[in-house]
Amino acid sequence: MHYLVSIAELVKQIIVLRKKIKFDAMNSHGYEQQIWDLYSKITTLKEEYYTVKERGIEPKIINAYVTFRDI
Repeated sequence: MHYLVSIAELVKQIIVLRKKIKFDAMNSHGYEQQIWDLYSKITTLKEEYYTVKERGIEPKIINAYVTFRDI
């Protein structure tokens, strides 16, 4: 179940990019594009996670929640 760990890592990258936007307004468009690419990856990972969960494969982690406080 590497999906949840991967999602957490992507969220950390989003947080870093949001901080960069605050201090580098000139390049904010590029940072926003990177953020949306990361959001797409998160969506894909979530879909894969739920697909595996629906198949009945017993996960090592029963339930987990990822909260997005900064979003």
